[in-house]
Amino acid sequence: MANGIFSIGITGLNAAKIGLDITGNNIANVNTPGYSRQEILQSPTTGQNLGSGYIGQGTQVDTVARQYNSFLQNQVVLNQSQQSYYESYSAQITQIDDLLNDSSTGISPAMQKFFSSMQDLANSPMSGSTRQTVVSSSESLVESFKSLDGQLKNIETGVNTQINQSLNDINGLSSKIADLNQKIQSAGSYTNQQPNSFLDQRDEAMKSLNKLIQASGTVQADGSLDVYIGTGQSLVVGNRAETLVAVKDSADPSQLNVAVKNSTGSTVLQASSLAGGSLGGLLAFRDESLNSTRNQLGKLAVGFATTVNAQQSLGTDLKGALGTNMFAVGNTNVLANANNTGSGTVSAAITDVKQLTTSDYELSVQGGQYQVKRLSDNVTQTFGTLPQTVDGVAINVTGTPAEGDRFVVQPTRLQAFGLSMNISDGSKIAAASPILTQQASTNTGNASISAGSVVNNTNGLPLAAPISLTYDATAGAFNVTGDATPTTVSYVTGSTVTLNGNLQFNITGTPKNGDQFTISANTNGVSDNRNALALGQLQTTKIFDNSTSSYQENYAQLVSAVGSQTRLVDASAQSQTSLLNASEAAAQGVSGVNLDEEAARLLQYQQAYQASGKLLQIASQLFDTILQLGR
Repeated sequence: MANGIFSIGITGLNAAKIGLDITGNNIANVNTPGYSRQEILQSPTTGQNLGSGYIGQGTQVDTVARQYNSFLQNQVVLNQSQQSYYESYSAQITQIDDLLNDSSTGISPAMQKFFSSMQDLANSPMSGSTRQTVVSSSESLVESFKSLDGQLKNIETGVNTQINQSLNDINGLSSKIADLNQKIQSAGSYTNQQPNSFLDQRDEAMKSLNKLIQASGTVQADGSLDVYIGTGQSLVVGNRAETLVAVKDSADPSQLNVAVKNSTGSTVLQASSLAGGSLGGLLAFRDESLNSTRNQLGKLAVGFATTVNAQQSLGTDLKGALGTNMFAVGNTNVLANANNTGSGTVSAAITDVKQLTTSDYELSVQGGQYQVKRLSDNVTQTFGTLPQTVDGVAINVTGTPAEGDRFVVQPTRLQAFGLSMNISDGSKIAAASPILTQQASTNTGNASISAGSVVNNTNGLPLAAPISLTYDATAGAFNVTGDATPTTVSYVTGSTVTLNGNLQFNITGTPKNGDQFTISANTNGVSDNRNALALGQLQTTKIFDNSTSSYQENYAQLVSAVGSQTRLVDASAQSQTSLLNASEAAAQGVSGVNLDEEAARLLQYQQAYQASGKLLQIASQLFDTILQLGR
């Protein structure tokens, strides 16, 4: 009997000792990241049948259980992925938002200074210093465009650097998970018990992995965890981890794609499938916000330069010569896909800024025809031959492209970077109009002619000889003489008259028979400010989006779009942070160490240990009594 009691006491001592060890381990790891609280699970040993019934033989510790809820842990991992995604996106887009809202060095104040200097020139068209101020303000505006685009380019470089670093970190974590899988397999098969520390480390690695990229896991029968990313791409299978690498986009080498490296090369993953983690946030920011911002900035730059150059060409400078371009415009960027096999070369040029969008385009050869896809909305047009014009962009091909060859056309991406000054001499600013209208002093009617304007410079400018209009009262029309077409113009008071397709003016009032008006070259128009006024009026002219928005309105749209996206991403980041905190709190409610509870368990196991010790003491006394009886 003493022997049975003695054995029962020993099992109690062992169980209490293990309980104290586990409780102490919980307390020691209260601040260890990813540690899950552990408890011992006990059961009674098989009882012994003594005829009068089964008598218990003590207790046994079946296992050390990890307090863990897989559902709650999966919620933490998912929320961590989404929170990191929006946090990463927010950190990047906030940089652009700050750049665009800079009230002292941004595009808007520089453009305002340009038009203010142009207004000063209209007030003093002969002033050399005023003309040079226009040149200086133009240079400042060009530098503002280039500086802002350069900073956006730096952000792009930073994104590429972070993509590479993220992939290095992902590879390190996937290798760690694979290594832990091996340890878990070995430990489980050897002891038939759960290796709790390894499981905690693997869960923490999965959480860290989801900070970088959205990943899901499936636990296999042997205890290993297979990890998948994207739309089902294996990242970890058992003790083998795949390697992710950054590769240049075959369509645009300035962009990095994520690929799985294998023995034959690499398999590129679609950026749209990598929807979580900081890496997903970086890719989404680049594709949704950064590239479109550069395109919008380039659209504004090329639209401004093109329209100012066009108006400049309609005037004459201080020396009486027709205006030359104030700005040099950058080239439309065309990129041939690295996988092309044909000899085709594609070129593109902007022909109409009013129709220009902020989208890139893909030209491909499909079934012997050319398909042009607008990448912003995937609207596709099919043509049998090129050149063709799409959204104000003329696209042409030389050579022979092969079936399936692809080209990316970026009409505006590099325009802000490529913008530069074409003149440095203020005297070359065409402030004057190249024509001068007059009415004969001998006219007897009360009709008058407007100052006139030039709408394009394609025909006969500057005028070699005056053009005369003589009123024929019988015909109710003006006979036009000189180098001009048409030769007869019906008279309707106040209507616009166009000669040679480029000279416009109005005659109002009631002319008399024989009244005469002339249009001649403005050879001494150094004090004329009509073209300077026209240049200044461009500030409010509806230039973009099929003549629906001005320069400032277009820039305001860009600022507003980026600002709205920034606020949306920030709000999503805050929301996901709240969800993450809530899910972590719920998981910690199950797995976290509570020091008050552990203190209570210490007392519980201490008392159990003492009681088991007392039982052994009593068993020893009984054994001694039995020995004494036998003497």
